[in-house]
Amino acid sequence: AGSRVCVRVLRASACGGCSLSGHCNAAECRTNVITVTAKSTDGLSVGDHVRISTAVSAIQLALWVGFGFPLVVLVGLFAAARYGLGLAEHLSAGIGLLSLIPYYIVVYLCRHWIGRKVHFNIESTKHE
Repeated sequence: AGSRVCVRVLRASACGGCSLSGHCNAAECRTNVITVTAKSTDGLSVGDHVRISTAVSAIQLALWVGFGFPLVVLVGLFAAARYGLGLAEHLSAGIGLLSLIPYYIVVYLCRHWIGRKVHFNIESTKHE
């Protein structure tokens, strides 16, 4: 229900306005290759400059799965261990951190379901 496309992305978040950006090795300036599943790739060729976009709901899902829910799990289990069971802070913190291991295993196992919820649109920018 979509085409898999490899896209080379130049991340230049802090380098855009810097006159020395061509001469430094800043970590913010790097090229990554990502693979996305797009609804349509009509009219695209290898080497085209493209714009990738997605729905706000897909971004919100990614933020909740990647950051929101893990924070709730971490803080919730820390509080339960610390105040519910009366454990020391370092043990409670360890339990909270270790709880993220099964969380991310579950996320990994659900990656196909999550992938079906996220769709990307790819369009050429050669006419701009």
